[in-house]
Amino acid sequence: MSTRARWTRWAVVGALAVAVVPGAATPAGAKGTPSTVTATCGAGVAKATVTVQLVDAVATNKPASKTITLACGPQSVSGQLSVTTTLKATTSPAAAYAWSVFATTATGTSGCGGQAPRGTSVGCSGVTVLAT
Repeated sequence: MSTRARWTRWAVVGALAVAVVPGAATPAGAKGTPSTVTATCGAGVAKATVTVQLVDAVATNKPASKTITLACGPQSVSGQLSVTTTLKATTSPAAAYAWSVFATTATGTSGCGGQAPRGTSVGCSGVTVLAT
């Protein structure tokens, strides 16, 4: 085999190695699509605590992210009527989200929760939650 043929072979092997290595370096946290989560307190809500977690599907409810907590309302820690953050999916698929709301109004405190497909807005006790 000529020297030129050997160099060509090594060049091809080197190019293939460079093409493969970046794929192997992908972090584990990049498995699923991130979600933008928004909690909005409606009129009459003094403060609310909202928890959200991405799940694989509504039917199976297998966790696909960590759980986050948001607060909205004029008397909440944030003092904002609407709060938005990003939630990173740790597995794929993360097609739905589990949520819960505890809200305080002039008439008392109430709460509820459930699961919904991503992109579907849900409401409870004057609070709207959306994970896209």
